[in-house]
Amino acid sequence: MGGYRGARALVAELADARLSGAVCVGCAPFFDEVVPGESSEARIDRVTVAERLCSACPVRAACDAVAAELGREAVGVWAGRMCGEKGQGR
Repeated sequence: MGGYRGARALVAELADARLSGAVCVGCAPFFDEVVPGESSEARIDRVTVAERLCSACPVRAACDAVAAELGREAVGVWAGRMCGEKGQGR
């Protein structure tokens, strides 16, 4: 199991070192903007789970900062909220 933790840290560092330790690493598609074939109800449930995971994340503030820096490129759930949706400003 120690190798898995190392892989999670490596993936986070490849994205942005500030996100190392994020609870979302390895949990896609919970945090994705769109999952093909997903019903509206399933999407609401999935995004709710993602938002709950974010609420306890130790790097939530850094995630919010990275999402702000990415602007429109930040899609999916970031720092506990959906980003990149049609009509949603950031």
